Amino acid sequence: MAIYKSILKPVWTYGIELWGTASNSNIEILERFQTKAIRSMFNIPKCIQNKYILQDLRLKTVKQEIAIRSLSYQLKLAKHVNTLASELSGEVRNHAKNIAMLIGSAGTRLSVYEAVDLDLRLMLKLLALMTTYTVVLLQFAFL
Repeated sequence: MAIYKSILKPVWTYGIELWGTASNSNIEILERFQTKAIRSMFNIPKCIQNKYILQDLRLKTVKQEIAIRSLSYQLKLAKHVNTLASELSGEVRNHAKNIAMLIGSAGTRLSVYEAVDLDLRLMLKLLALMTTYTVVLLQFAFL
């Protein structure tokens, strides 16, 4: 497990904060890589489902890693001294509040899976917004 966490995981998580525009097919490729590497390292048979492998080894899926790391990136933006970065962080918080109000006004209680799915979709949208902002900042940096 130490080999996976110290060598393989850093390779596929490099720049994960900026993967907002990554398609589902590209994310699925990384998911397959992750499970194939784990299966070969631990000699796990194909009859065991991937979700059980990840649960037993206490690993996160690629989508969960994207959500966690992009949230961390967003929190760093909120504390950034650059006013443009802080404004972006404010827009992200307003978007999250709007979604929370929509959920509350519907009067429905979400299941765990629905909440995680909604959170992942929100994080991917936020990540796309941050990626756009980063591209704009890079364009201004090279002027």
